[in-house]
Amino acid sequence: MEARTRADGVTIVNDAWNTNPDSMTKSMRALAAMARGQDQRSIAVLGRMDELGDDSRAAHEEVDRMAAELRLDQLVAVGGEEARWMQQAAERAGARSAAYMPDQDSTLDHLQRALTPGTWCW
Repeated sequence: MEARTRADGVTIVNDAWNTNPDSMTKSMRALAAMARGQDQRSIAVLGRMDELGDDSRAAHEEVDRMAAELRLDQLVAVGGEEARWMQQAAERAGARSAAYMPDQDSTLDHLQRALTPGTWCW
């Protein structure tokens, strides 16, 4: 969980590894706390979690219900069917903003517009 603030005032939290629902939930809690502690916006960029077997859909949906409950400013779900599940679950749970991005290029384009000074992005 490496946090770096760019020259433009955006803080990027690099927390990339092979994750699971528990670690993803803990990381989103940390993001929410860090951003609130600085009175800043929070954006979580989430990809799919592999190796979940029959529990895959429920696990992806639960993670994004948590993003809505934490009142993160935006959830960006990236890639494939799992990302659609996450985005839809977050919207059903009342997320402030939930976006589906099919791939890395569309995600980068989206983030270039969404990341403004004072934003924490995980």
